[in-house]
Amino acid sequence: MIHKKEEQHKQEEDRKEMEELQTSSELLTEAEQAANLKAIKEVVAAKKAGEKKGAEAAKEILARQRSQSPVQNKKDITLLQKKLENTSKQVSKIIANFGNVHKDLQELRNEFIQSQSQDEPEDSEDVQLKSSINQKE
Repeated sequence: MIHKKEEQHKQEEDRKEMEELQTSSELLTEAEQAANLKAIKEVVAAKKAGEKKGAEAAKEILARQRSQSPVQNKKDITLLQKKLENTSKQVSKIIANFGNVHKDLQELRNEFIQSQSQDEPEDSEDVQLKSSINQKE
């Protein structure tokens, strides 16, 4: 009888622990989603600002083109091509960095989940629940 109560108590503790683990996992997922949304908003804002600056620069070039020599026009075009190339490289680096940050967050999340699960030995129900949590992500 005592053994049965102890077993029930252990099962209840395990269930609570798994609920806490799932809640922690959900919170991390929400934080990742919030970070992703913020990054996307920043990228969209930067894109809009870049398009606006590009349109302004194009207007300035067209206005200058009428009053300057073809040699100077060629220099301006070359300068703009270099700026475009540099900007493209910067955007590629930002995208790569964003991917790395996302990967790092995923690794931290996995480490957190592992650290939470190392406190208690796992039974088959724990493994199945953790597996389902990871598959949802």
